[in-house]
Amino acid sequence: MRVSRLKAPLFIDGQTVTIVRNKRIAKAGGAFAVGRAMPEVDGVRQYLIRSIADGHQRVVSEYEIV
Repeated sequence: MRVSRLKAPLFIDGQTVTIVRNKRIAKAGGAFAVGRAMPEVDGVRQYLIRSIADGHQRVVSEYEIV
């Protein structure tokens, strides 16, 4: 049986971050507030973030946050 250890989230609730633009996130920019860490998908932690400018929310992978 393989046991994996959960690593602690890199970003905390309320922390202000920016995101890396890519094909999936072409127009998103500006500052975002981390809402909460979510479960991993394919071994990558996900986060719910909220735009500080207009309040819209999105889910991004840990590698998409700067």
